[in-house]
Amino acid sequence: MNTHLSEHFRDVWARFDPDATSFIRKHSYPRFLLALGDPLGWDITFNYNYVKQLEYLAEISLPIYNTGGEYHFMDIFEHLILM
Repeated sequence: MNTHLSEHFRDVWARFDPDATSFIRKHSYPRFLLALGDPLGWDITFNYNYVKQLEYLAEISLPIYNTGGEYHFMDIFEHLILM
């Protein structure tokens, strides 16, 4: 993981977590991955391909926090860099 990718991840994260809580809403995760783009997030083949998006989301196993509605920054970051 190079510095540029980690900075890009933080910049995109900040748009989805403007209050810097370290959490984003679970329902925002697909938009986050699209905004993040390739290589960490979704490439253009995911745009408007809701079946592909749902298949991906069904396969991930991220911990869910705050009564089942949020993902944590480090969980997502680690998941994406290990893929």
